[in-house]
Amino acid sequence: MSFVSCIIGMEMLFKKVKIDFNKQKMIVLFFIGISATVFNLGMTLGYKFAPNPGYINAANAGSIALVSLLSRIIFKDELSIKKSIGIIGVLVGLIVLFVK
Repeated sequence: MSFVSCIIGMEMLFKKVKIDFNKQKMIVLFFIGISATVFNLGMTLGYKFAPNPGYINAANAGSIALVSLLSRIIFKDELSIKKSIGIIGVLVGLIVLFVK
């Protein structure tokens, strides 16, 4: 993450991006950071305690389906028929995996 942060910081310097510290944006960024921290901690603990690391990888793939659904709800992103079928397939597969 440090490497990526340095690259992004250099790009911001070269493009002279103005940084605006709006209170509302900072609150949103804070909660995004907390969410990412909890997710990464859960992934790390999952790899440590899961009987099969494949379960953790499947749950991680399922999180992508969740992000797709949330982007549709929050940002009104377009979901084509193919994307919708893929999301439903991932969610059904996760349900079958974890209920079994």
